[in-house]
Amino acid sequence: MSFLTLSMISTPNIGSSYYLVILSLAMFIALAYITTVLLKRSRYVGRGRNIHVIERFYLASDKILLIVQVGSEYYFMSYDKNGMKMMDKLENFTPTIQEQTQTKFSDLLSSKMNKDK
Repeated sequence: MSFLTLSMISTPNIGSSYYLVILSLAMFIALAYITTVLLKRSRYVGRGRNIHVIERFYLASDKILLIVQVGSEYYFMSYDKNGMKMMDKLENFTPTIQEQTQTKFSDLLSSKMNKDK
């Protein structure tokens, strides 16, 4: 008959467990940092100083009508699977600016709660 002694039972090394936790945490923080840096850079891709899309109208998933500002001039354009086409140069065009009103979340919540009563 064989009896197990304490020296035969393997216990995990506590030092290596802490090392793995710290290494995993460091890798997670590094990955989060890299992701935020890449997301910041991707926000500025495709943004020009002189070219702005004023309005888009989707006719279908692959067909779009656009009003584009290039410098101080405006163009009516179309985009489809075959590419972009300039339809017309817009003379005497003044874009309308829609005011965006911001509603507080608390106001929306109270209006919904009052509606349910």
